[in-house]
Amino acid sequence: MKKLISLALVLMLAVPALTWSQPFDGKGRMLLCDKLNLSEDQQNRIDELRYELKEKLIDLKAELQKNRLEMRKLKSQNKIDEKQYMQLVENCNNIRSAIRTETAKHWLAVYNLLDDSQKELWAKYRNENFGFGKKFNNNCCDGQPRFKRWRR
Repeated sequence: MKKLISLALVLMLAVPALTWSQPFDGKGRMLLCDKLNLSEDQQNRIDELRYELKEKLIDLKAELQKNRLEMRKLKSQNKIDEKQYMQLVENCNNIRSAIRTETAKHWLAVYNLLDDSQKELWAKYRNENFGFGKKFNNNCCDGQPRFKRWRR
């Protein structure tokens, strides 16, 4: 009897956890590639571009983390050197800008690999986001925010 009750309890806790998990299964990119009918050469080149971007982003994000650590270290001192702190803030902004620039360059490079018919499909499906993206992350079906962020 105890085994039956414990099994029922486990099922009652496990089933809702599985049903409330995020519906994204990681196949969005594959769906887009299938819809665009990419050639083998295009797929290989896009994969190369993706790896190049990821390598650059790893370096930039590591630099950003080091910069943030330096800012934290500077803030922990009794006397803060304003000039040095502002230089670190400016450096942080430059790194963030570089990350966005590299991401935009990657997007354009992928876009330029496509032919005209693929570009039309790209525009159509990029706006739909396969049910993910802006609509998935921020809003419910009626356009209201799903979660409110608490601010202090």
